[in-house]
Amino acid sequence: MIEELLRAENISGPGILKHVHFTAYKQEVTGLLGLNYSGKSELLRAIAGFHSPAGGRVVYGGAPVRFGSPIEARAAGIVYIDNLNALISEFSVSENIFVMQPRMGGLSVLDTYVLTEKCEGILSASGLSDIGISLDAQQKGAELSRFHKLVLILIRSVAAGARLVIVDQLLADFPQSVLPVLARLLATLTAKGATFVIADHDASTLTRVCDRITVLREGMVCGTYDREDFQEDALNSVMIGYRAGRPDGTGIRYALSGDVVLRMSGIRFLDGKGPLSLEVRRGEAVGLCTLSYSFARKLMDGLYGLSRFPRGSIQLDGRPFRPKSPRQAIARGIGLVSEWNCLFPNMSIPENVLLRRHRRNKLMPWQASWAAVAGPPAEASAARKLPHGIDAAMFTAYEAVTAMPKNSPEYQKTLGLMRCALMMPKLTLFTDLDKDVDFPTYHRLLDLVRLLTQKDQSILMTSANIQNLLPLCGRIYLVHEGRAIFDVDTAVIPYEDTIAMYGHLCSL
Repeated sequence: MIEELLRAENISGPGILKHVHFTAYKQEVTGLLGLNYSGKSELLRAIAGFHSPAGGRVVYGGAPVRFGSPIEARAAGIVYIDNLNALISEFSVSENIFVMQPRMGGLSVLDTYVLTEKCEGILSASGLSDIGISLDAQQKGAELSRFHKLVLILIRSVAAGARLVIVDQLLADFPQSVLPVLARLLATLTAKGATFVIADHDASTLTRVCDRITVLREGMVCGTYDREDFQEDALNSVMIGYRAGRPDGTGIRYALSGDVVLRMSGIRFLDGKGPLSLEVRRGEAVGLCTLSYSFARKLMDGLYGLSRFPRGSIQLDGRPFRPKSPRQAIARGIGLVSEWNCLFPNMSIPENVLLRRHRRNKLMPWQASWAAVAGPPAEASAARKLPHGIDAAMFTAYEAVTAMPKNSPEYQKTLGLMRCALMMPKLTLFTDLDKDVDFPTYHRLLDLVRLLTQKDQSILMTSANIQNLLPLCGRIYLVHEGRAIFDVDTAVIPYEDTIAMYGHLCSL
């Protein structure tokens, strides 16, 4: 007989969630399926103590709980994992397993022999050799593959006494070949008493590792399915709200006015994905819809000079473009707004936004202010010869951002947008602007993005959710394994056909 370990009852807010009911059963793997901005992370972070929901309650182990922080949740046996950076690269596998645990009998990370012996016992008890996973207790964290890092974090969590392990958006970029191995590991760990919740936007991934799947769409639960009811097409249809199927044709080719700002031809990536070819014209907003976060990151890294593409050609304004550093990319007119943009906590809002401009104007950082750089809104265009209207919008954004919590995604993304807009790039790159923000916030960010296209600046933005690209992008490339499988002109192709193409992408 199955028993409940955790039950979220009527959870609402503080973002998109609307009366969500979600249950995780003891010694099972429960999947949470949904697109970006469906509420997956918001729900799981509320359970793990990162924030409090506006309504509803969480019942854990048969008793209502309300954690004030992730530390309190961890003390109760709930571990939340959303990245692989929790490991210390310089530490060995054994040191990484024990570094977060309370000292037992004076044991420290300096007791190498004892740590290695205890670690080998934990790895052996996890049945890794029977599963086909090789993990050396003395191997350094920096030497592990992404998959082995995930294995180590899961084993460490269970060894530390975790009863519920939450894995948020980590499996989408793993090859399908490792999923059967991961499923066997999860089965071994659940047999020892652990429970897992895994969130993702890829139904094919969750159906291979989960015992049941709950589907979220726009903050609401659309259904829960047991393993015997798993059908990937049906799950994708529920997730996107439209019947998924393979559309006829391969998209419509069309003519656009305006010079080509960016042309990428035959681009291949270090992992062998590709080839990718696309164009962005002046004043155009182009969307790139991909379910792979790592692919979007690699693409933007290459365009911003953080990495290089092994094959293919890129032209920017008709000239070859191969930036070796972000400095070179910025000099050619490329701007980047992403979740990993750097903000400096010791600087004020104007200093963060105007960091590059006050260097250009030979101002010291402590002199940075809106008045020092651009003057009052009415005088801004004349003071620095910026395009009419952009400064008024920036002042409006400034007034709004001062009231935002400094650690919120909206605060960081708005500052990144303001900083990039004031640099007046030819082409601005956006990665997952919709991630971790609610619907009103996302549309406030889109209003700032639209200012760029109104000034003949071009946009290339990525998202895993095509419905978040449609309000802004006139053209959308649907990308799978580094190749554009559909090229969608949103003014020509009906909405229903566009969503059907997206459903096909989700089913691949």
